[in-house]
Amino acid sequence: MEQKKVLLIGGTGAMGMYTIPELLKLNYHVFVTSRKKRDSDNPSLTYLVGDGHDINWLELIAEKYFFESVVDFMLYSYEELKPKVLRLQKLGKQYMYSSSYRVYADCESFITEESPRKIEKLKNNSNLADDHYGISKALQENLLLQSELENYTILRPGMTFSRNRFQYGAMDNFDIIRTVRGAKSALPETMRNTFTTLTYGKDVGSMISRLVGNPKALGEVINVTSDQSYTWEEISGIFNTVFGTETQFISDKLYTQITNQWRTMIDRRFNRRFSTEKVERITGLDFSAFPSLEEALREAWKESNHQLFYNAKTNWKVHADFDFLLDTRMSLLNVNERNQTIYLNELEEKKSEIKDIDENCFRFLNSYWKLRKLPWNPYIELIRKNGHLLGKAQKGDNRWISYYLGNSELRTRTQYKLTIRMKSNVDAVLNLLITGGGKIQKLPARTLIGDEWTTLEYFFTPVMRNLSYLTFTASDFILNGSKIEITEITIKESL
Repeated sequence: MEQKKVLLIGGTGAMGMYTIPELLKLNYHVFVTSRKKRDSDNPSLTYLVGDGHDINWLELIAEKYFFESVVDFMLYSYEELKPKVLRLQKLGKQYMYSSSYRVYADCESFITEESPRKIEKLKNNSNLADDHYGISKALQENLLLQSELENYTILRPGMTFSRNRFQYGAMDNFDIIRTVRGAKSALPETMRNTFTTLTYGKDVGSMISRLVGNPKALGEVINVTSDQSYTWEEISGIFNTVFGTETQFISDKLYTQITNQWRTMIDRRFNRRFSTEKVERITGLDFSAFPSLEEALREAWKESNHQLFYNAKTNWKVHADFDFLLDTRMSLLNVNERNQTIYLNELEEKKSEIKDIDENCFRFLNSYWKLRKLPWNPYIELIRKNGHLLGKAQKGDNRWISYYLGNSELRTRTQYKLTIRMKSNVDAVLNLLITGGGKIQKLPARTLIGDEWTTLEYFFTPVMRNLSYLTFTASDFILNGSKIEITEITIKESL
């Protein structure tokens, strides 16, 4: 009996690499498009060298072979797919289009195939339009949903990992590269308790292979994801167990500024727990037989080329920013001189800049102070421009200047370390306060010696919620021209 034929367009990625052996087990003859020449030692596996975006080339192949199914893993723009979607559908009896879980809007419950997509929620939340990938995938789905042919199957895979490719936070492999070079990683604080689903490419391959040629899958949208979901804090624990990844949770603002992954972060803040009832019913697969996330990660890591992570091309400037923030260092062993220079220069520049300080974050409750940031000085100056109104301290004269600590979300029952690098031009006893919402928490008084740079460290646990300002009292610097110079204000959990 002649083998049925399946065409995988762009089938050498994280999902395709596992779909191929699953289809071979089911006795299909598998054809795979590839940009480069690949050898096959299996007579049922044929690699076709060419451009999977070239529809004319694909039609020539389809004229030669009759395909039971075409599984399309290619990445398209809407403008590219629209004029050729019908031609793609005609390449075989079944056309399987790889969409994405990112089409879904936020969902507190388990996501089914009927759950709202971002594109349907744009009127209520225009910010969703900035997730270009999720919106584009939904528009491309619509081309099939409105097609005159109903031979399509729309696949919605979740975050999928494979050997040599591990997704963590908003980036692929970046954190594993840091891990193998002995450095910490970071995740945004708002992701800590957000649920996500990581799916092993091998499991996705099993699902797709059972949807190929399956009449129950025609005209359907199907989630091809794991049924296991975890909070990102739980994920960080699993990554620590498997890879040794140490993770620190930081503010969204800092994470997004450093990584520049603000589009991806729109989606990462959403809960991602999936119903797999439909794919289990159509394929007949027993999901309880799939490995746990930890087991799957261990297997994928064991099969990975670890040297690829150690020698990977990576953004050394971003790594330096992370290392400066997390007080950690990447190993530079076997890193070329150019990249070492990029990394070390970035760290050196960070030492001289105002860390996490924005002059716009200072607020003045009176006219006692003025703020100055000179371009040639690596510090902010706060200058007392008025003395006491009558030449001596008056009741109610203890005015404040406050610095907004940002989206720090200080939590009670959590110890923090506050670090301030500053200098005063006069001797002063500094009485710092943590304030917010009309509430005040005093910190221990510290003595400043005039004209000496001092690094002050405070360890404290918030005794109330909504504290968000670091406050200086004007009475500590009572003379006209009293000046504070600040190069650093940082606050982080005390580990």
